[in-house]
Amino acid sequence: MENFQNALMAAIPPAPAPKGPLNKYRLLSPSTSVRVSPLCLGGMNFGSNWKEMMGSMTQEQTQELLDYFYDNGGNFIDTANLYQNGQSEEWIGGWMKKRENRDEIDEFFAICFDDDEDENTDEKS
Repeated sequence: MENFQNALMAAIPPAPAPKGPLNKYRLLSPSTSVRVSPLCLGGMNFGSNWKEMMGSMTQEQTQELLDYFYDNGGNFIDTANLYQNGQSEEWIGGWMKKRENRDEIDEFFAICFDDDEDENTDEKS
């Protein structure tokens, strides 16, 4: 068994040195093989559509923050179709396309529905 392990270790190069403190990945779930950084970056503030409620962040600022997060080993981003009325997801997707790092980023997606459009309301007169 030891010979097999030695041969295997010789055939597989060692993992590269961590990029930064966020590169100490953990399993997202025991039933998946997805490994994520210990910190999940929230994307709710990426954009300007909700500036009256929570301030704004330009696309350039968003890309700088995403670059910093990624350069330090971060690979876990929270986003939802509702954040900034979709602007957050568009900017995150554009950043991944520009950096060609989609395969290295794990996103937690949430799909939100508007309560005003609830078609399952049972109204009886």
